Amino acid sequence: MEWTMIASALIKNGPLVVIAAIFLKVYMDDTNIKRVERAEDRKLQKENNDKILNLTEKVTQSIETNKGEVRCLGEKLEVHNSSSGASLAEIKQGVNQIQKDVTILNSKIDDIADDMDKSA
Repeated sequence: MEWTMIASALIKNGPLVVIAAIFLKVYMDDTNIKRVERAEDRKLQKENNDKILNLTEKVTQSIETNKGEVRCLGEKLEVHNSSSGASLAEIKQGVNQIQKDVTILNSKIDDIADDMDKSA
């Protein structure tokens, strides 16, 4: 009895069943296409994320390299400044010593000139 009811329902509603089948087929195809598109989108997003990650790593490495170079240059500058400061201090000390020696020589010359004036 059930088969006869199903068969009679199909005969009576045949065109509706065909239309429903067509709509179901279109819906399934559309869903499948969207699923494939989403998979492609996820793949592209993953590739883009990987590229961004690689670029971020390169930038981080570059920053670390630059920090190291700046640190090294800073140390060299400190050494240069301290040695320049020491050299400048030595030069000032030498100039002061020369000034003292010149003062002593001038006083000796004055003493000799006074002695020559007294003996003449």
